[in-house]
Amino acid sequence: MKLMLTTFSLLLLPLFLHCQSKVSFSIVGSADYAYRYLSSSSEPSTLSIVDSRNEQERGNIKARFGFNCSIELAHNFFIKSGLRYANIGYILDKSDILLSSIDFIAAQENSLETVEQIGTVDHFFFEVPIVVRYEFPKKMISFFVEAGLSPYIYLTTKNKQTTETRVRTITGSVTRDLDRLQIAGSISFGFNYDLNVKWQLFGQPIVRYHFTSLTRGNPVKENLYTLGLELGVRRFLK
Repeated sequence: MKLMLTTFSLLLLPLFLHCQSKVSFSIVGSADYAYRYLSSSSEPSTLSIVDSRNEQERGNIKARFGFNCSIELAHNFFIKSGLRYANIGYILDKSDILLSSIDFIAAQENSLETVEQIGTVDHFFFEVPIVVRYEFPKKMISFFVEAGLSPYIYLTTKNKQTTETRVRTITGSVTRDLDRLQIAGSISFGFNYDLNVKWQLFGQPIVRYHFTSLTRGNPVKENLYTLGLELGVRRFLK
């Protein structure tokens, strides 16, 4: 992973050196509706797990923040990258039967806890966005579309369970079979608002979907996704 990031940085370095007058730096944050898509084989046991989880889980509002560097490669055509800290998770609704510990891992180990409780599952990642943007320039306000593929580096998972008598938090990797490098696609549209020649505000609705399943070799595949509103401030470097 370090080699990949180093290689990517070296590939971008000549562009930064060549396009110093067309480089910008931005700080960005996003509020996201986060959830997951489950799929499995047609075996009754795996279908039962999917049905049970779909009944007991629902999406949650999460957030991410970080920075971008953008370079104009051609007229109105940009490429950007950077680093984000992302929280992607969901809610485990109150139920008489709730999967114990880390939800789907416990299910695959046939371990169920019959305690009435409610909880949350939060997966934390570093995101390295690799996105292209095309702008439609106007005076002060311009519109744009973006699309990209981004590596996500898994950091940890926090599972919080609340019952009538206690609150339990478990932090750590959910399983040794977890895929620590995720690839996600994104698409968005938005607007830029020029404050002056050096500063710009921007906002964009954005959809992200993880093409990589959260774990490898498991009969139930879990693909995370988010629907978000991203806001930021951009500084042009000249």
